[in-house]
Amino acid sequence: TLKGSGRLVGALTIGELAWSIENLLKLVIDETLEVSPDILAILSETAEVLHGLIECQESGRSPYVDVQPIMERA
Repeated sequence: TLKGSGRLVGALTIGELAWSIENLLKLVIDETLEVSPDILAILSETAEVLHGLIECQESGRSPYVDVQPIMERA
């Protein structure tokens, strides 16, 4: 998984982002939260930045975006 394997290979930003999104989705699955426009926006934003984060990881560059705000919203 991105969460576990990402952390193992040093992709800490990707791993932490994946962890926060996984927790959000667990809340939706167990019906603690309902799918809302805010949740969909978080998922969309995550999908947009994930590709770039993977490219940064592959090239050895530092992440170009601060994912902390996404994680906090999740």
